[in-house]
Amino acid sequence: SFTKIFSPGIRCGWIEAPTYIIQSLTKHGYIRSQGGCAPFVGAIMTEALKSQICNQFLKKLITSYSRKAKLLYQILSKEPLLILPPIPPTGGYFLWIRFPESSLGFNVRDEFMSFCKVRKNIIFMPGNVCDPCVPDDVNDKQKLLITKALSQCARLCFAYLSENDIRIGAEALLDAFRDFVKLPRNQKGRWLDFSPTFA
Repeated sequence: SFTKIFSPGIRCGWIEAPTYIIQSLTKHGYIRSQGGCAPFVGAIMTEALKSQICNQFLKKLITSYSRKAKLLYQILSKEPLLILPPIPPTGGYFLWIRFPESSLGFNVRDEFMSFCKVRKNIIFMPGNVCDPCVPDDVNDKQKLLITKALSQCARLCFAYLSENDIRIGAEALLDAFRDFVKLPRNQKGRWLDFSPTFA
């Protein structure tokens, strides 16, 4: 999609697929009768590609995303309880982090999400809603492991934020996590003193 690599307002993309799929798509009346899904925007993007304006912009994005990814990783790596990828990212749009497991059977990520929302006015994207499908070619045990792993993760987007906003947000998330792990717990190990809003 050009939304990700040219401008957020450009609601236009492309499909890369085998010839038989492309031929099948071009037979749809919706595409044939209108000259495409977005003919005006498509014409603009055609000219942008021909003139190589997109190439110049993409180079700037690659440099910017690389700096932002490294900044977010560097800040969050200050907290040893957060589990980050072993190799720092060099770009992309997102950083996935994993929260520690509880030996008592509850989900630390979900309880931390509740704490952030109730106490800190912070929200983040849970990993399991960002990966809606588990591959069909894995067995039930593997599916369970994948589902469990995703339920312990969060996906943080840095692409559209300024470096200053990334710094502020990452430090706020770290401060919230450190406050969270200091909370008193009951005999089952559950954190006390706030009302969970997530199952």
